[in-house]
Amino acid sequence: MKIPGSGQHFIQQRNGLLSCPCRCWWSHPASLLIAILLCAPGIARGGQGAWPLADWPEPPQIVEEKPQQTGDSQMLVQAIDDIANQLSDNLQGMEPGQALLADGLVVCSFAELKKLTRTSSFGRYLADGLMNAFQQRQFRVVEVRKTTDILIQAGRGEYGLSRDPARIRSQAEAGAMLTGTYTLAEDKVLVNARIVDNRDATVLSSASIILPATPLVRRLLADKATARSSGEREYVYVKKLAP
Repeated sequence: MKIPGSGQHFIQQRNGLLSCPCRCWWSHPASLLIAILLCAPGIARGGQGAWPLADWPEPPQIVEEKPQQTGDSQMLVQAIDDIANQLSDNLQGMEPGQALLADGLVVCSFAELKKLTRTSSFGRYLADGLMNAFQQRQFRVVEVRKTTDILIQAGRGEYGLSRDPARIRSQAEAGAMLTGTYTLAEDKVLVNARIVDNRDATVLSSASIILPATPLVRRLLADKATARSSGEREYVYVKKLAP
């Protein structure tokens, strides 16, 4: 309380008045505004903590984005590169433009070792990857799945590859063939590849690798496909070159 004319402030007690030497700071509007701003966070939290900065919100934590797990796919890419390096290094000194390699190299899907008419997404992926790898190494690679015409479907797209014998050439000239096998053994996949002379079936080069059977590899292996043997029209033949 303030006694008129005294200029001092007092706190009333049961046995009298206690003098307060300070002025009434809250009588100034600016001081009152500062006090409200400082106390507002504590009041909003139901009075938790007398000092308003005790409950001051912490700055947001910066969470670093984790790189995507690409180990499985990168391993497959590296495996294809290893096969291509082994095959090209073992070609007995032949360059991409020499001898029968200049006549073209056709790449076939890799097949299961225990059943050579069965493949999978794994076998098809190896073949496609090796086509890219050898073309990048300046070999003349022949695409036997190329359609004779561009297939256009409304709302779907334009297609230039097919496995339908009616839509592709019945023969393709190539001097050599790249093919191979694979087999699953517990937690490993054994892959063998070879380049074969189309004239006399001589093996010109060979390669082998062992891959861990990762979840991605197992998914690709599980997508199986078996070639039909009911009629010759189910197959597309690669024309042999005359010796």
